[in-house]
Amino acid sequence: MLPLIFKILLLMGFGFVVKRVGLLPDEIEQGLTRLLLSAILPLSILASGDVTLSAPLAAGLKTTALLAAGYYLFAIFGLRLLSCTLPLGRDQRTVLVVMGAFANTAFLGFPIAQALFGSEGVLYCAVYNIGYQLTFFTWGVSALAGGGQCDLKTLAKTPVTVASAATVLLVLTPLRLPAVLQDAVSSIGGMTTPLSLLLIGCAFTRMRPTELLRDAWSYLVSTLRLLVFPLLMLGIVLALRLPAVPSACCVLLTALPCGSLGAIYAERYDCAPGFAARAVVQTTLLMAVTFPALLLLLGRVGLT
Repeated sequence: MLPLIFKILLLMGFGFVVKRVGLLPDEIEQGLTRLLLSAILPLSILASGDVTLSAPLAAGLKTTALLAAGYYLFAIFGLRLLSCTLPLGRDQRTVLVVMGAFANTAFLGFPIAQALFGSEGVLYCAVYNIGYQLTFFTWGVSALAGGGQCDLKTLAKTPVTVASAATVLLVLTPLRLPAVLQDAVSSIGGMTTPLSLLLIGCAFTRMRPTELLRDAWSYLVSTLRLLVFPLLMLGIVLALRLPAVPSACCVLLTALPCGSLGAIYAERYDCAPGFAARAVVQTTLLMAVTFPALLLLLGRVGLT
């Protein structure tokens, strides 16, 4: 487990250094981000569909789907109740719920699942991410827009969503990609982990720690996002004695920092965009401490 943690930190550190010394200009970084989210990551997901649907895998997929559905129902409902007790305006309450509930499951979740559990982990992550996409682009966007508006068009066109649905179809049916195409897709998808971690390291160069220290409500989001929710998920999977790999995937996906989509849509609808942006930055920064600790904890309880 420690070698994996060091690998993650070294890849992010490499991204930080190359960005800081000027080897990766902003326009190239933005292009790499679009390439990752629009092509490399979807192909990585699609490559994980080349598996046989065994009884343990079917049970794992079912476990992941149920845990993801339960998590989003609990997180949204619980955060809405909590936000009503806090001295916040309507927009801030909405951002607290959205940023607290929705993690960065695509940009961070897939490479981490791939690094830890290979194709099986990517497959579980794809199922979990379908729950994220369905919930965010319906309830999440509607909440940030002030109610009554969903972004189903974006949901249907998102490459990660399309690839996730196609991968589930491949697993559940006899359909398979031709061998030569499968090999090419797997090779391209293999770039997901190093490239995504490099880009996260680049993002650290834009963070201003002094601004984050003054936002008390961002600390609340960070505590819920990085500690409370993953520990609750861990307690549930241990109490129910669920399969190790899907359980570990769901715990780790629940422990990721706030998703950047929440901040993008908060900016689009002018719904406390500063609060949303600070939550993304702070949780991403603190993840460097909380995530390795959680990996070690999962190793101690036998889930990794």
